[in-house]
Amino acid sequence: MALQKLNTLGIIETRVGKGSFVCSFSLRPALSAPSVFYGGEDKYHDVKQLRNLLEYECMRLAVYSASDAEKEELKGALEHYTKLVDVYYGNIDNHDILEQLVDADFNFHYKVVKMSHNKLYRDI
Repeated sequence: MALQKLNTLGIIETRVGKGSFVCSFSLRPALSAPSVFYGGEDKYHDVKQLRNLLEYECMRLAVYSASDAEKEELKGALEHYTKLVDVYYGNIDNHDILEQLVDADFNFHYKVVKMSHNKLYRDI
């Protein structure tokens, strides 16, 4: 019964004839599931406030715990993003550039989260 519950939660994976194995753990599925309930325009403000709260805390922690190498990586990520912004505004209908811009934005924010050295924030 306990193994079945862990399997349902995605913590272990059971393979027929081989046994049960621990999966790589992330809270992303658990936190993503409620997103369908917050997808409407009226809930956008609530989601934005939560994101601001988490990002602010990650930035605060990063200021105190990031290494010089991590700060240089973040600077490079920001420079890459800034260059893509310029390229995108020169060709605003190009969806490939927009995708690259979104990826660069995500990469920048993810680096800040990693710099916080908080594994739970990183997993979310």
